[in-house]
Amino acid sequence: MPGSIILLGGDPGIGKSTLVLQAAASMDVPVLYVSGEESAQQIKLRADRLGVQSESLMVLAETELNTILATIQKSSPGLVIIDSIQTTYDDSLDNAPGSVTQLRECTSKLMDATKQGT
Repeated sequence: MPGSIILLGGDPGIGKSTLVLQAAASMDVPVLYVSGEESAQQIKLRADRLGVQSESLMVLAETELNTILATIQKSSPGLVIIDSIQTTYDDSLDNAPGSVTQLRECTSKLMDATKQGT
């Protein structure tokens, strides 16, 4: 559903990132995959290992929210994957990444961006 947010949860190492990478490559829309835990090179190595190829898959290794939002606005993807929200932070807040305040505020701003289509 356009404008919606889905939270995919599970224990570390069960394959959440692998699953979303494979799903992203099969989409018919441009996808922005934002990773806060792996470099773009690490994601490329995993994609190569899995045989995942897509011309419409963009990768951004970033954790700062405003940079992520600017990239979303600039690239206008049809789908954005944030892997993972607990590493994302808003530098205008004093709280540490992963804190309840950071999670709430970053999620809220990402939800606002999806509603605005940016």
